[in-house]
Amino acid sequence: MTMTRRDRRPTLLTARIVKQQIRSQFKMSDGPMKGSARQPTEDEVFYRQWGYETVKANISTANDVLRLLITMNVALLGGGAAFLHESTITDGFRIVLLVAFFIALATALIGVYPKETKIDARIPADVKQHKESVLQRKRLFLKLAAGFTLAGLLLSIFAVTGLNICL
Repeated sequence: MTMTRRDRRPTLLTARIVKQQIRSQFKMSDGPMKGSARQPTEDEVFYRQWGYETVKANISTANDVLRLLITMNVALLGGGAAFLHESTITDGFRIVLLVAFFIALATALIGVYPKETKIDARIPADVKQHKESVLQRKRLFLKLAAGFTLAGLLLSIFAVTGLNICL
């Protein structure tokens, strides 16, 4: 069956009508879009660059904080073991206090340890996914270590002042 030019005409006419209806419904124009593009200001460039640098520095910042928690918990654990040995604080408080500092120390040590993953550095999506998972892991260990450190310090305040908590 052959189709003549006359047979196709109603279809093209219908397509034009539908196209015009769509344009009128969405207020589309045939002409080029007029935009208001402009060069970014110095402040915008500065803050954008600063944002990139901050994202890149997040992992090293988390490592620095974990190292500080290691130093602090070593001092608190050693001081607690040395000075609480013959104190009036009960054995239960002393054990829980030292265990909290030890868990915080161990958690910070694990958090500082580098995470090794095989990735193809030529693929930006792989690098991004790896760095995000490293940062997420370090933040988890950072929160745990900080939580146990704060719990140990809070317990030491209760132990030294003689406060009792009844639950």
